[in-house]
Amino acid sequence: MTPQPSPFSPPTKEVSRKIGFGYNHNFRHLDLTFHVQTEDSGSPEHYVHTHIFHAGTVVAYRRIEYGQLAGQTQREVRSLMRRSHRQMCVELSEGMYDARIEELGLRAGRADVIVASDAIAMAERVPEEVLTCDDLGSPSPANQGHADLSGAQDTLSRLQAGVRGFVAAAVVDRLRGIGVHSGTAALDMHRAASEVAAFMSVTARSVEALTGSDALDDVLVTMTRWFWILKPLDGGRFIHLVVDREQGNLAMARRHVCHIAAADCR
Repeated sequence: MTPQPSPFSPPTKEVSRKIGFGYNHNFRHLDLTFHVQTEDSGSPEHYVHTHIFHAGTVVAYRRIEYGQLAGQTQREVRSLMRRSHRQMCVELSEGMYDARIEELGLRAGRADVIVASDAIAMAERVPEEVLTCDDLGSPSPANQGHADLSGAQDTLSRLQAGVRGFVAAAVVDRLRGIGVHSGTAALDMHRAASEVAAFMSVTARSVEALTGSDALDDVLVTMTRWFWILKPLDGGRFIHLVVDREQGNLAMARRHVCHIAAADCR
């Protein structure tokens, strides 16, 4: 989804932040349980990310860049987060994403029972504190139950050094659709993280439905310019590697990714 511009004027005080706080709400729509999550990526990316999930599948994603407004104060960034969070909650409740939900083939099932019985507050409509926006209070820790991406940079460095024709790579949290990436600026790997995470969730669910017990090992996507290698890792993460088709070798790149994944699991 196209990022929406920030409504705020340039601030006066600069604050450096790292990712670590966000807003989270669960509520039901179309007899399904959805989780809406908003986070600040902090420095140096300067993005506010808002995701709508259902049972691990990314239904919708919005990214707002505020880096051009150098020096955002923490209060202003949190206000921006609240507005983005509120907007996507309202859009979901008003049916803006119903076509996407139908396209993904989402149906009420066991996952809804599990989420509904969780400790997170549930609602049949947009929570009142979301509608009032300023009453959301302090953000909650953003890393509870999320994949650990702390070692992602080491993985990316090994991919870049060992894969011929390397274009870009990311280690992505499949649940949140957020990752750590490196490579060419020609590819928007931030946006790709969300889209590919949704693709991986759907693919894994299809494999399970068709085979019953088999698990997804990796996914290879061939295009006219690039190869994509998508390799699941432990802890709800996966590698997304982009290789130049003319300069690289798919078999060798896949072998290198498998070697890194095996080392990661030890």
